[in-house]
Amino acid sequence: MVVDFEKRMEMAVVNAFFQKRHECRVTYKSGGRSTQVDYILYRRCHLKEISDCKVVVGECVVSQPRMVVCRMNLVTRKTKRTKAEQSTQWWKLKKRGLFCGFQGGVEKESGWSGRAPR
Repeated sequence: MVVDFEKRMEMAVVNAFFQKRHECRVTYKSGGRSTQVDYILYRRCHLKEISDCKVVVGECVVSQPRMVVCRMNLVTRKTKRTKAEQSTQWWKLKKRGLFCGFQGGVEKESGWSGRAPR
């Protein structure tokens, strides 16, 4: 099922991608049997970002699954910042002196008096 899923989704099983000893691929040991039950799937188009995948070999006293570790070299891309346009600070017009100066400047430039035409 895992192989079918990874082929349909254009992924790769990273655990099987690297040549490792049998001991470094086994994720679960119990009763003399060893299996690989944990997998890391990664998109095939990004496989160049993965440099290593292994199982952390530890104490074999307890029959616990071993941890699978994958080393990735992720590349972050910086986004270009565009200069933002200066925003008009309309709240400053609440001060009476600034409002009168602004209104006078608009009237002078456009010939608008601020009154409705009759």
